[in-house]
Amino acid sequence: MIGNPHVCGGTLISYDPPLILTAAHCVDAPVHPTQYTRDKNPYFVLYNDIHRDKHKAMAIIDWTIHPLYNISGTLNIRYDAAIIQLESPLQKSARIKRVPFWSPSMSLSLPSKAELVGFGYSDLEGNLAQTLQLLSLDITKFNPNSTEHIESRSETENQVACHGDSGGPLIVYHPVLNPSTNDTINVPYVLGDLTRIFGARDARPDQLTCPIALKSHTIGSKNTVIEVFTNAAGLLDWISSVSGISKEDLSNPFYTPPHPPCKNCHYKTIDKDKTNSHNTNDNNASYYDADDDDEVDDGSETSNETKQNPLWRISVVTDENGLLDTEDSQHFWIGSMIKNFLPKSGSEESIAVVLYHTSCPYSTLFMTLISFIALTAFL
Repeated sequence: MIGNPHVCGGTLISYDPPLILTAAHCVDAPVHPTQYTRDKNPYFVLYNDIHRDKHKAMAIIDWTIHPLYNISGTLNIRYDAAIIQLESPLQKSARIKRVPFWSPSMSLSLPSKAELVGFGYSDLEGNLAQTLQLLSLDITKFNPNSTEHIESRSETENQVACHGDSGGPLIVYHPVLNPSTNDTINVPYVLGDLTRIFGARDARPDQLTCPIALKSHTIGSKNTVIEVFTNAAGLLDWISSVSGISKEDLSNPFYTPPHPPCKNCHYKTIDKDKTNSHNTNDNNASYYDADDDDEVDDGSETSNETKQNPLWRISVVTDENGLLDTEDSQHFWIGSMIKNFLPKSGSEESIAVVLYHTSCPYSTLFMTLISFIALTAFL
């Protein structure tokens, strides 16, 4: 989450170094976090609870954007992905767990149902969700052997993506044999991160809200609004090279990353007292190992005093073509770092990058990225 309100989502990759996958446009800021000293760094995340007013905070010290996302100013949504590093290592607990990525070698039977969760705007009046929300989606396009983006749709046009949810993961459940219990369990996998919405426009160009469908579907036809995600299965080579974790381990729900995963991988553990260098399902709880009650408190909490204006408003990305859970779920939520490119009011060629949620009865791990003009003392 950048500033208050909330912006983007993401997926936990590694505990130490603490790495998170999100959308590239979520961190496409003019000033990189490595250009700040620790006391001036305006970028941080909120995490550890499904309720907004109970979040904890941690600074962001680095991010890497996929090299093919922006080539000489031309954006390619297939590669709208970035990896963020937090200031301090994380420890697995009941609320902090990595989640595996879908692999092309997993199954000949592709998933057809998915879920998206988040804290973005929840209506046309500019109200933010105070509790984590969930949206059920039908997958309409997915090829795990390609980098081609994934497409999905909800049942109705009023259940679509809103401002505040770019970078959030598309989650599916897949049966896996648990080697420790010899039982088959449903494991959540991430297919990709939210990058664009097709077929919607901003309801109020003067205020961040949920979008309105350009066209309403008729009885018996499909929803006209399409949520578009990157295809993580096609990006595993890049995720592996940045994180230092093999593709096989990235897709293994029982893999526990070492601390750190390798000596020469891209990210290094950074002394937080020094200047940064430039360099759903309740039945799914048992598929991770023990330590679920080993909560780690970094001593940082948010309060009403931290509500300041963000450096940038929540992002909406368009081009000339209009392109733009349970207590044991394992998802982090991160915010956008791009300027707000609002589509023109009433233009049927403009597509907003945003997410609306249905009511969510689940509690879920999340992490939200926020940025203040003046960073208050929370570390």
